[in-house]
Amino acid sequence: MTAKLSIIIPTHNNQEDIARAIESISNQWSASDQLLIVNDGSTDNTKTILLEYQQQYPEKITLIHQDQQGPGIARNQAAQQAKHDYVLFLDADDFLLPGALDYFRQSIVQHPQANFWLASAKHKYLSKKLARVSRNCAVNCHRYLNKQFSLHHGAFMVHKKVFDHCTYAPLIGQEDLAFFLLLLAHYVPVVVKAHTVQIMSRANSLRHLGNECEQHLQQLTDFIFNQAEQPEFFRSLKKHFLAGRYLSMSRTAYRAAHYQQALQFYWQAICVSPRSMVKWGYLRRAVSAFLHQCSARLFIKPSH
Repeated sequence: MTAKLSIIIPTHNNQEDIARAIESISNQWSASDQLLIVNDGSTDNTKTILLEYQQQYPEKITLIHQDQQGPGIARNQAAQQAKHDYVLFLDADDFLLPGALDYFRQSIVQHPQANFWLASAKHKYLSKKLARVSRNCAVNCHRYLNKQFSLHHGAFMVHKKVFDHCTYAPLIGQEDLAFFLLLLAHYVPVVVKAHTVQIMSRANSLRHLGNECEQHLQQLTDFIFNQAEQPEFFRSLKKHFLAGRYLSMSRTAYRAAHYQQALQFYWQAICVSPRSMVKWGYLRRAVSAFLHQCSARLFIKPSH
């Protein structure tokens, strides 16, 4: 019996990409699959495009319209309305590769008791190696935080029952990190040996740099680590998670030439976890940011 899938796409002002995402699904869906698309307060032509596709596939596509609340809330809402047991998420600016849904269906048949299937994504900045996962959830969480493997929408599928333990953070930005970490903390994935999604290049978001970034990180951390039901090992990950986020924020600030902020975030990572200092790439950027700061001060003209 063919597994029935519910595919979920949140979208906000993706008029240039949403058609490609939908067609990457419609080119391979089965007769019983469901596509749920959440229009998260789009102000461009996205809504018109969605209505045209729904008119073309009225029994396949379910549209949900909401004021902009972010992709996390959009995904949570759509997951509650999914008709089928198996759920796959896709970002509106990415697209599924040919055969992706069949790879997941085959793995469901091979592992009918599983709740979590993990494939790989294609991206010019991503390793093409398949994920190396353990049968131990704690080990997988540490590997994920150490960036030894990654999760991407379109490259994993879950059974609906996982939403008893895992939800997306009700935030705009990095809301998926909460879901990914909670998912790995509760479930061991079955590895699907295939690339199932093409990840398109995105500019680094600078929306949360500075004080807003600090507040956002605190909200995200509280959401993840204040969950009522957690495995025993989970709270021990908090410092590891925070240090990793500060290092990522330092890298983003450095790439935007915000060198003072890059140094501040790097120092915060070290304060949380001194082991952060031994990560050569981040240390190299911190030294470079420091030299940029020194150079800028040397060449400041005195005011008269």
